[in-house]
Amino acid sequence: MDEMLDSKALRDAARKSLWLNFGKDASYFDQPGAIIVAGEGSSLTDDRGFTVLDTLGGQASSTVGYSNPRIVKAIAEQAGRLALNPSGWPANVPAIRLAERLIDMLPPAFGKVFFGNSGSDANETAIKIARQYHRIRGEAGRFKTIVRRGGYHGSTFASGAASGYTHRRRAFEPLPPGFIHIEPPYCYRCPWGLQADSCGIACAEEFRRAIEFEDPASVACYLGEPTIGGGGVIPAPDGYFKRIRELCDRHGILLIVDEVITGLGRTGEWFDFPAHGIVPDMIVLAKGLTSGHAPLSAVIVRSEIAEVFAGAPDRVFQHGFTSGGNPLSCAAALANLDEMADQALLPKVKAKAERCAAWAREMHERHHLVGDARVRGFMVGLELVRAREDKEPMGSVPGFRDAVTRLGREQGLLLFLVGTTLLLMPPLSMSDAELDQVLRGTERVLADLEALFPA
Repeated sequence: MDEMLDSKALRDAARKSLWLNFGKDASYFDQPGAIIVAGEGSSLTDDRGFTVLDTLGGQASSTVGYSNPRIVKAIAEQAGRLALNPSGWPANVPAIRLAERLIDMLPPAFGKVFFGNSGSDANETAIKIARQYHRIRGEAGRFKTIVRRGGYHGSTFASGAASGYTHRRRAFEPLPPGFIHIEPPYCYRCPWGLQADSCGIACAEEFRRAIEFEDPASVACYLGEPTIGGGGVIPAPDGYFKRIRELCDRHGILLIVDEVITGLGRTGEWFDFPAHGIVPDMIVLAKGLTSGHAPLSAVIVRSEIAEVFAGAPDRVFQHGFTSGGNPLSCAAALANLDEMADQALLPKVKAKAERCAAWAREMHERHHLVGDARVRGFMVGLELVRAREDKEPMGSVPGFRDAVTRLGREQGLLLFLVGTTLLLMPPLSMSDAELDQVLRGTERVLADLEALFPA
């Protein structure tokens, strides 16, 4: 950290001039850790010199850690050759190489990659592809997207309309029409009061009912995360996505999987969708593409869908971004994939996932505060409740959220409570010793919370 940094002046300047994401007002800058000046590996250092382990890995974007030397070098070298998209959007070499590489990682059905900047714009891109695809094929009436409550797909108007967070939607309503929300596969709080082992995947049948109610000829696509990430680490139950795929095929609906969080190693595999026994029509990637070192997203499309856009001027996909597929970002992504391969990260993630799953089960057994413990790969969601009998969420209890943050810092951890779920999505490259600290420290936080907020 710069020893000459004036923390007070920096915070005063931030209060005056900086408008942060997602509702942080000027009082935020009174808190510890409000300004980060450096990151290395799994650690972050703030403007006051305090260092913590980031248990959410840069909003789940960190695969190989902060300030990875290989990625930093690749960005610097590319900046010396070509640093931005030239006028007219000609192709650049890193974008071509990255598109080839992503296609090679997938089943042969996939043939085209469209680059953007973020998960938000990538999901919007996928929705627009679906709408225009149907229009070209003479089905302009197909404009609706079926999504799930509790899912998060971004902050643009369309991706925000596709997201299931009421508090992030309310201020911008009316949102664009054509987004139909159904219940998610949320077994812990099943809206039908059913048990997962005998429910007949009722949540998937909710999709069928929505199609029938809306009219199949009006539905363009289904958009969903294989595992709901930011909404609490909610994996889809066995058979769920097979049923979704079956219904999409029956009614001519495109299936889009949002792998912004789960893609590129987070589950111990390159992608999460194969574990569900399906091949989607489009895959949305972002966060882990560059390990968060540069903005980049990708929509990967089946060849048979992309081919519909060829052959006539009125079929062209009139959509793009000034910085989409930026050569710096694509160079960063290529370096990230090389680094992941050289570190043999996928088998290491699987080992960490097994350890996290065992730990999460122990937390559920030991702490009444943990109503449900969910794990998918290197993602843990501990849903915190006042009492298991009524499942009252602790996230709305006054002072609880601040206590999580404060107690986490005392353990050298940056902890996040999203809704009422404590999320752990560390950098995939986190060392075993660092993971020890995360798991031990988080358990101490749970014990302290139970003492501060008795049932």
